[in-house]
Amino acid sequence: MRYLILTLLLWATVSVAPLSAAETKPAPPISWNEASNKVSASVEDWKLERLMKEIAKVTQWQVLVEPGTDIMVSVKFQDLTSREALSRLLRGVNYAVVREPGSQTKLLVFRTSAQNATQTVKAVSEAEAAAEAAKIANELIVSLKPGADINSLAARYGAKVIAAIPELGLYRLRFEDAEKADFAKSQLANFPEVTGVEYNYTVPKPDSPMVAASASALPFSLNPVAATGGNGVVVGLIDTSVQTLPGSMNDFLLKAIYAAGDPNTDTTSLLHGTSMAETILRAMSLTSDGGTSTTKILPIDVFGNKETSSTFDLANGIYLAVQNGANIINMSLGSPASATYLETLIANSAAQGVIFLGAAGNESTATPTYPAAYTPVIAVTAGNRNGEIANYANYGDFVDIVAPGSSIVTYNGKSYVVGGTSAATATSTGVAAQWKASTQASAQQIRQKLSQLWPRTD
Repeated sequence: MRYLILTLLLWATVSVAPLSAAETKPAPPISWNEASNKVSASVEDWKLERLMKEIAKVTQWQVLVEPGTDIMVSVKFQDLTSREALSRLLRGVNYAVVREPGSQTKLLVFRTSAQNATQTVKAVSEAEAAAEAAKIANELIVSLKPGADINSLAARYGAKVIAAIPELGLYRLRFEDAEKADFAKSQLANFPEVTGVEYNYTVPKPDSPMVAASASALPFSLNPVAATGGNGVVVGLIDTSVQTLPGSMNDFLLKAIYAAGDPNTDTTSLLHGTSMAETILRAMSLTSDGGTSTTKILPIDVFGNKETSSTFDLANGIYLAVQNGANIINMSLGSPASATYLETLIANSAAQGVIFLGAAGNESTATPTYPAAYTPVIAVTAGNRNGEIANYANYGDFVDIVAPGSSIVTYNGKSYVVGGTSAATATSTGVAAQWKASTQASAQQIRQKLSQLWPRTD
């Protein structure tokens, strides 16, 4: 019965937020319409292999390439014929399109002769394409054994060490260009002191909140109290910086940690991290008994003044959060790319009892979003009170719960509607934090309670 009352209260405080322009799907890198014979493309510094995979995907052709053939492709055009498009895309190599009645169309790409185009290129999957687009082509994350010298390895390949988490043996290397990074990646894995080499990937800044036309947040009456016996709950908020919160909400904030340099000091616009902190607190308020809470929020800024973060910055933020006492981690952000070092960090922290919640994403796709899709993370999507996923929200087997996809927050005297799986995750985190503070529930028990409260119906 208590779960039912809580569910009704939370749904009653939110409205359905429309998608902002930033939440609409970006245009695909290559659009190929066979019926109208119109092709559009916008690619930059693509290797031939990547281009061929994308063409195989959008055309459903059989693509065959002569081994050893390679070019770098940077081109942008709109509404060309397929003949014109191929001429632009494959400038620098030879090609032939073979169409036979009743057979799959073939695209042969070669340096010497068409008969040497024997290597089949498989179509790129949606997940592979998204991860490739997120890759920071001139950066590598190198994992080293204790005592290894990263500086000598970096100097060998002309790279700079621009960041590090020495306690985890993780080092962020930047190269002059993608070609040098690719070469170093192929070589570094052969060194015995190297335990892993991966690309770094961008993590886009979550969408900004929207001004609410006719809504206001409910009064906030939760009061902070000191934890006793070492049982305090600390929510690590991995996000943008957090601005001043209204009223007594500031008393729930611990001193912020800046994992990606100087923070965004804008005070005129509501930042995503601020809206998530307030969403967490308002969910805690609805879940609390007696109007008090021992829970604190530890803001971890992984964006600084940049429009994007990275999987390395995200790993650093999580590491700093855990080192500073966070036992619940809210990640209302995500990337289509998976990184082994990030997954390992989350798995090791979860094994120590840290609870992770991650946003599933707002692309209306079943393609996994990371870190939400990692096994220890409670992946949260947005939906309605019947457990039906919102039309803009991600779905798929990696999703664990369907929570309210909107919250109403206040900043500088104005009310804002915060929409999407970010808000759903923050709401779930607030509920989880208050439950853990009052019951000392384990990560598995929290997962079970949230699944009972907001189950999937598919």
